[in-house]
Amino acid sequence: MKERSPVGIPDEAILSGPQLDWRHVDGPAMWWDTDIHWLTRWECLKLWLHLTTADELACSWWPTLALRRFVLLAQRAAGEGAPNPATPNTSTGEA
Repeated sequence: MKERSPVGIPDEAILSGPQLDWRHVDGPAMWWDTDIHWLTRWECLKLWLHLTTADELACSWWPTLALRRFVLLAQRAAGEGAPNPATPNTSTGEA
């Protein structure tokens, strides 16, 4: 599966994290930003038994989004805030 680059995704969409929809018409689904993953029965069972979290499961499916989320959370904790054109975000490859 080819994963798209998270550079064009708004920061708030990444910071919101994965969303679970247990009652989707096609079966349980998890999405993050606009990417969707249909949960397998094993993944549903692991979530139901609290053997994993939605964040851990999403990180296994979308590692680049997880990395960017980690960087954004670290920037917020450090008080850097969102980058502006004068100070580009080097974590996304902007120069």
